[in-house]
Amino acid sequence: MVSDWWTPLEDVVARRSPLAVLPRPTRILGALLLPTIAVIAMYAIMSLGAGVYRATHPSLRDGGTFLVQGVLYSVLAVLLGIAAGGILRARAWGMELSLVASFATVALEAFRLSVAPPYGPSASSSGWLAAFNWLLAVLGGVVFVSTLVAIRVLRRPDVNRQIGR
Repeated sequence: MVSDWWTPLEDVVARRSPLAVLPRPTRILGALLLPTIAVIAMYAIMSLGAGVYRATHPSLRDGGTFLVQGVLYSVLAVLLGIAAGGILRARAWGMELSLVASFATVALEAFRLSVAPPYGPSASSSGWLAAFNWLLAVLGGVVFVSTLVAIRVLRRPDVNRQIGR
């Protein structure tokens, strides 16, 4: 028997990695979720920090708004993280959770951008928070469409045989 270091890398990965049997759209979706989760988590941390700062200074009145916003984005980041784990294990609940969380992200960003057009709620702060809103809306939309594609691919019978369902 030939040892593993003589075999081609693809054979070794196919035998040992559960990710190797996933269809390409599912792997792409898993890769897309990582930067989306990172951006949402960063936005949540910034919102929570701004909320705590504004809540502790009596002259600033919108601290509660930033705190609620930070909690919402934290929940979205956690939900997408759980969905990523399910997706990379080819579980149906991971796909459904990704679909719901990405739709919620797009809906939340569409609402926030509609509050104060054309830049969103941060036109007074040179638009840097509005850029985050647009980025999250676009990333959420891309994850939503990618989830729909991955669900469609995973419903094919040949793919289900390939991944062992």
